[in-house]
Amino acid sequence: MPLVISEGETVAVRMVLTGTHTAPFKGIPAHGKHVRWEILVIMKIKDRLIYEQESFRDWFELMSQLQWPIR
Repeated sequence: MPLVISEGETVAVRMVLTGTHTAPFKGIPAHGKHVRWEILVIMKIKDRLIYEQESFRDWFELMSQLQWPIR
């Protein structure tokens, strides 16, 4: 379940994505293990529309779970 925090026209959403590595991803062969990835998205909203968005992802955490670098 995402965590949503808002103040004025700024909204922050923290999401945790989970899944199983069943197909090649960025050249890394599938290994069938469970992975977990956290993402933070900060949005500016005006008149019910997003006019600015920035996202932060921990790529190193995901890639280490996918056993990168390939040895």
